[in-house]
Amino acid sequence: MNHFDLGNELAFNHYFSVYNKQVYGYILAIVKDSFVAEEITQDVFIKLWSCRDLLHNIRNIDNYIFVLCRNRSLNYLRKVRHDQEALAELKKFISDHHSPVDEHLLQCDYEQLLAEAVSSLSPQRRIVFQLSRYEGLSIQEIAEQLHLSPNTVKNHLVVSLKYIRQYLERHAGITALLTFFMFI
Repeated sequence: MNHFDLGNELAFNHYFSVYNKQVYGYILAIVKDSFVAEEITQDVFIKLWSCRDLLHNIRNIDNYIFVLCRNRSLNYLRKVRHDQEALAELKKFISDHHSPVDEHLLQCDYEQLLAEAVSSLSPQRRIVFQLSRYEGLSIQEIAEQLHLSPNTVKNHLVVSLKYIRQYLERHAGITALLTFFMFI
């Protein structure tokens, strides 16, 4: 098919159906990602269609298409490399500016939030939680000490832990976000 036929929509569609798989395969060999190869393939054919009036100046349309594919693919790879380098620089910046003081402050914030959550429990649940988590007593030992059934102690712990987790999720948003960025 000669390059002049590409100005005709029907001829262009035929050219697309004949060369689409070759173009895709060539791009896939370069970028190693099927989704990206599909995107670049579509981009190449869109470029051909949008510049169809200028194609009569090109002697070898097949070479032109594959040079276009190579250039678009290499541009994509350069962009990916640049993005990866930028992410690496950001991680290095964060790790360089991370200090034990920051970590200590985050730990203090977390401990303060935990103390607030525990103090907002009902008196019975607070005692059960403290005996379990801070004193290290078993459910049976807590039940005996407080004259409660083991099931009641277990229920108090389950409800307390659920409440504390929800409290921390509601109130530790910024702290959790800062912690996430400090340790990625």
